[in-house]
Amino acid sequence: MRRLFLLLAAATWSAGSLAAPYPRPSEISEAERPTVTAAMVLLTQTRGNPPISELDRFLTELPGPTKGRGMVQMMRGGVLAALKRDGEAQLALQESIRLLPEHSGPLFAAADVMTFSQNPGAAADFFIRASRIDPELAAQRTSYDVFNIIGRTRVAGDEQRRESLINRLIEINWVGDTLDGRSALVRDAILLKLQRKDVSGARGLVSELLSPRDQYTLLAQKAAEPIWSDIEAWSGPKLEKQWPVYLREAKRRFEASSDPQDAGDYLEALVAARKDRDAVAEMFPVFTADELGIKDHALLFKAAVLAGALARRGQFEEQDALYERLGKVWPLGSTTNALNLTANHARWLLVRGLHSRSLAMIEATIVAAKKAGDEVNGDALAGMYQTSACVLAKSGRTDEAEMAAALGALSASVAPAGVAKMYQCLGQHAKAKAVLLKALGADASRPATILALQPTNLPPAPTPFAEAEQKDWDRLRGDRDIVAAVRREGRVLGFAMGEGAPAVLPD
Repeated sequence: MRRLFLLLAAATWSAGSLAAPYPRPSEISEAERPTVTAAMVLLTQTRGNPPISELDRFLTELPGPTKGRGMVQMMRGGVLAALKRDGEAQLALQESIRLLPEHSGPLFAAADVMTFSQNPGAAADFFIRASRIDPELAAQRTSYDVFNIIGRTRVAGDEQRRESLINRLIEINWVGDTLDGRSALVRDAILLKLQRKDVSGARGLVSELLSPRDQYTLLAQKAAEPIWSDIEAWSGPKLEKQWPVYLREAKRRFEASSDPQDAGDYLEALVAARKDRDAVAEMFPVFTADELGIKDHALLFKAAVLAGALARRGQFEEQDALYERLGKVWPLGSTTNALNLTANHARWLLVRGLHSRSLAMIEATIVAAKKAGDEVNGDALAGMYQTSACVLAKSGRTDEAEMAAALGALSASVAPAGVAKMYQCLGQHAKAKAVLLKALGADASRPATILALQPTNLPPAPTPFAEAEQKDWDRLRGDRDIVAAVRREGRVLGFAMGEGAPAVLPD
């Protein structure tokens, strides 16, 4: 993702068609134009991965504070970031930004780099600055790009930057490239407007909530009480009017394209509607096709959804086949995002009681995650330690389990439900309860926690572990103190999230 902007620039440079993101060739001095053109050609020929020494050489030919030097520094910044030389990358991009103040390209490149740093707030700043120069290009950024920044600022506790970015995305009419990207953004924007007592502004966004999950989330939050009746009027008391709209749009997008993103979105819609049978029948062939390749990377992010549907149906051989097929395309270590596959697979091996396999896989995943550094979210790494702690406990390695649990608990302010379930696995139910009570008292973690404590009509996988875990969770969800805390900041809805979905899928 970091080199995408640079490849776009290289592809269009020779045609002289560059617009606002970068200077046109005619804007580069005649003396510097051959050097910059040569750098662009090199970038294209190497598919965005040129030897950094070559770009360093080009830079020495551009000693002054010029646009040509700014272009080469932008290229160097992207390549240095790919080499995980982030400090040097940031210096190069900062200079590029200064030398190209009227262009958004260096700012977008800096946003990409800073997203995967320990300072995602800077990524939000760079994105907002770029959007002021080129709002149309900012509005075309992918859901992956945008929610990476939003999610990482949330994990970092930088609520001010997160709010500023959400507000700016609403201003520029950002839509995203996923089915419910805009809906998720609108959900967050509604809550921000209600915090500012802008009820009419929040009400005006209700019709943009495509995803029933986003509507359900707001119906459970006391902060959204002023618009509860608006959501129910639009979608029905159990969201039964919205489900057909959502499912039909997901299906038609999938049928109209060969885009794996649309396949993944349709899968998520089917599972959210509690249509596991349909999800497996339609999507298992897509995710395990012989022609699957790196180009289908969007499927990698949705594999966990299909794995869950397979598990709930007891189709564990097919689940193994799913991970085996995807693992051939994205083996551990091939890309940071391959961690999603092995971390989730290790969790399901635990659920299935295959402790030795689970432990070996999660340990290898943690090693790979540490090598990836800042590209891995802190809460994602904590989730890996939660699996490790549980499988160690089940294996009788109590002391090691406690050490892993301490690291798994580091995501308690961001993903408290996962931490609580880890403590339940360790038999530490008082700690699990304490985590949830603390999360319900904090603005940042409250919405996700209230959602996790709503009733469910999603059955557990048919294994002793999954069934026991669900019973423990239901017991905790019904705890008097937990219920009282939920009701202070929200409510327990009288229906499960997928309950209003139609019995038969719409055409």
